[in-house]
Amino acid sequence: MKKIITTVGTSLLTNALGNNLSQNINYQRTKSLRYIDFETRKSQIDSIEKDLNNFIKREEEGLSAEINSLIKIAQEFKEPCDVYLIATDTILSPLCAEYIQKWFEKFQKPFISKIHFRKSKEFIIEDLQIKEKEAFEKKGLTNLFNRINCIAANYWDNIVFNITGGYKALIPYMTIAAQINNLPVFYNFQENNNERFDLLRIPNIPINVDFSLFDKYWSEIDQVTKTGIRIRSHQFEKDLNSILEVEGENMMLSSLGSVLWENYRSKFFLFYCPDDVYLEIEKTPEILKIMQEDFCREELRLNNINPEPNEHKFTYKRPRSVQRIYYFLNDERYPILYKVFNNHDDHERFFKNIQFTQEYKIQVINESKIRKLEIIRK
Repeated sequence: MKKIITTVGTSLLTNALGNNLSQNINYQRTKSLRYIDFETRKSQIDSIEKDLNNFIKREEEGLSAEINSLIKIAQEFKEPCDVYLIATDTILSPLCAEYIQKWFEKFQKPFISKIHFRKSKEFIIEDLQIKEKEAFEKKGLTNLFNRINCIAANYWDNIVFNITGGYKALIPYMTIAAQINNLPVFYNFQENNNERFDLLRIPNIPINVDFSLFDKYWSEIDQVTKTGIRIRSHQFEKDLNSILEVEGENMMLSSLGSVLWENYRSKFFLFYCPDDVYLEIEKTPEILKIMQEDFCREELRLNNINPEPNEHKFTYKRPRSVQRIYYFLNDERYPILYKVFNNHDDHERFFKNIQFTQEYKIQVINESKIRKLEIIRK
């Protein structure tokens, strides 16, 4: 199933208002406001929603650039597509996203399975606005790509970008992200409202990114993305100067840095474990293969937790295999492994004789280091 990530502008509303756009006082008073002002503009929003409600009663694909482009993209792939709407940090973009969702719920279209949108920080990207340039560059774009990474969940093969709607300032950033990850990217354009929409697929070009600095500093970069705390290393800052944002004791990746880092990180599975566990993984081909093919994928980990009546947090068992992977989570993005077994008898002895106490957990955490394994796509 394809996941079409679609940025949302205000074409639905501007088309609904038509020739009355410049005279519509509710539109004029809300078009420049951030989403934080939503609740204070209730009467104006109510009036705008009436216009949108009346407008989406029509089953016309040209009601907005987003609607038209989504229908065309789904028809091009001819397979089920989930759509994820991305709204800007404004009042009007989330409103338009909400009514685009309602339109698709009212008028079912081939190959479009579900439209994902809620009025929440997941879908309304904080600081993705064009009134404050620095906030847009340092926070808005980073928040946008964090959201995109959550949707992709480290699996980019089924991701599609639809950059028809939203700010034109997003187009170069979204295009670069698409090129780096080799994603299809579509833009639906028209010269004026009286002309038909034309769908443009931006071709991928062969881009070869040198990830040698990521290989060298992957642990430090992960620490920066996790904590936001500055790493006091002159060489680190010098080598990665072009993708770092540094302010006092704070440090973060730039928007381009985040795109590159997530592309790099999607090739690897990151986890924690003590040295003895890591050595056991490295010397046991069966366990290494399971980790690189299955355990690295969160949905498979959750689907294959072995339900056993014991205090051990999670036991992963690949279907029709004897191997076991014991792990837990500790307010981290990555699992912490504390035992692996390649045969059933050793697993049984450990399971019966070792209790997962708080002291044991703390010991494992203290002995663990962050590790990475290259993911094998089956």
